[in-house]
Amino acid sequence: MASTSTVDYIIIGGGTSGLVVANRLSENTETQVLVLEAGRDLTSDPRVNIPAFWTSLIGSKADWQYKTLPQADLERRCVRHPQRKALVPSYRKSYTLLPPLNQATLDHLEINWINEDYHGSSGPIKVSFPGVIQNPLCKAWIDTFKDMHKLTSADPFSGTSIGGYSNTATVDPKSKVRSYAGAAYGIPAGQRPNVRIITEAQVQKILFDESTIDTKSAKSTGVRVIVNKKIEVFNCSEEVLVAARVYNTPKILELSGIGAKQLLQQHRIKSMVDLPGVGENFQDHLITGLSYEAAEGVFTGDPLMRQEPDAFALAQKLYVESKAGPFTIKGIQSYAFMLTLGASALLNSINAQGLADPKRDSLIRSIFDSPNGSSGGKKSFVGLQLLPENYVSLRCIQLHLFFRGSTYIASADITAEPNIDPRYLSHPADIEILARHLQSLDTVLRPSTHLSQFLKPDRKRNHPDAFKVHNLEEAKKYVVNTATSAYHSCGSAAIMPLNKGGVVSPKLRVYRTSNVQVIDASIFSLIPRGNILSSVYAVAEKAADIIKSG
Repeated sequence: MASTSTVDYIIIGGGTSGLVVANRLSENTETQVLVLEAGRDLTSDPRVNIPAFWTSLIGSKADWQYKTLPQADLERRCVRHPQRKALVPSYRKSYTLLPPLNQATLDHLEINWINEDYHGSSGPIKVSFPGVIQNPLCKAWIDTFKDMHKLTSADPFSGTSIGGYSNTATVDPKSKVRSYAGAAYGIPAGQRPNVRIITEAQVQKILFDESTIDTKSAKSTGVRVIVNKKIEVFNCSEEVLVAARVYNTPKILELSGIGAKQLLQQHRIKSMVDLPGVGENFQDHLITGLSYEAAEGVFTGDPLMRQEPDAFALAQKLYVESKAGPFTIKGIQSYAFMLTLGASALLNSINAQGLADPKRDSLIRSIFDSPNGSSGGKKSFVGLQLLPENYVSLRCIQLHLFFRGSTYIASADITAEPNIDPRYLSHPADIEILARHLQSLDTVLRPSTHLSQFLKPDRKRNHPDAFKVHNLEEAKKYVVNTATSAYHSCGSAAIMPLNKGGVVSPKLRVYRTSNVQVIDASIFSLIPRGNILSSVYAVAEKAADIIKSG
């Protein structure tokens, strides 16, 4: 494809949403689609395909390696924000749920909550349950919540469930490889003659017809890209679809002249569309947790993370010969959506004068007040910090947060990192809620009959202050010192009314443009309550439907 050629659709970003939309649009053989991805094609890389290897991509060349500005309410810590830079990776149309076939595993994991109304049966993404009979911690988690009469109240995919359950994962239960957009959507699309996917292609800017700039309906003519160290221009006749992920989507818009006029002028970028909401409304889930030294004989992932040769050799043997063992597990096997008891009284006691957005806070409070509105997620998880002993980790996530942050360009240089400022814990309600969820890990879950038998009593923990969290003020200090990103960033080009700071319309079109759309997690006006991946698939599938319907 020469740089002067014209396609129908240009998709900026070959991640989950970009590849889903490319696949769906190219089902029409008359439609020409070009996908531009800044990273390399890693669809055959074992770090991508083997479930347990996902952490090895963090900090690698497949990661933009972004980090936040120093966070004032986290002791000035900069928080790492991994963002994939590669051709890699719910909505019923996207996935197929594949429960265990044997009754013993179904009973072990207490999988009796599946509601077919919320699950697909013919999508290309395979979803399974990573828990196995050989892991007693999965059963202990279920039995703990059963004793508390807090097993999940509904299918967790319904959005209204409260309580504990066995988690799912995007892993093919037969092959035990990750099921993701690169393999399920990208490879089939790339084999079509009407699709071209170019990797290691860094988009510099979206180009516009200058005659349309002042019409409040600016029309894009294509994009300017660096490919093989050369600048090329690709033209489109229909739409430019931006799927560059939560940091690079606003970055590309701003470098193209779409954003707050004052910011653009500061970096000597010509303003094409004055849109102050670009880069605003940034949201993320904040996570912390506690790790307890495991009892003798309890298997954990620590030896693998320490890369102990014997543990690695055994895991490799199990995976290659039997498609079993720790290499088949991505990390989370057990989860719970939980309420914050007394949330209304707690929120009423907090002085957030000058920080509150009344309408937004009212919406979040309505979720807290709902009997099905979980405010915190708890999970059994393999920790990321390397210590010499073996540990069982319990973590908590605040699902609905009051703070809002931003991500803006730091200069007009395409290679410069953006200024990412989540403003973690800047609203006083967030630390009050997260600290209480942290306490419940230690005061409710740790001493429970079924979980405590797998922990050494009063032995080592992951942090000296982990012994003090029973005290609320100490729990708050612990949150400040340990909380980090759950890697669920979203919202930086929100679908909201223009006069409320919105960037895209309900049709996903960027305001004041005629043919630029955003199709990734940047559009979320309110962060979903769990992992955002299924919602990203939903956005992409819906975007394809909107585009195809005209």
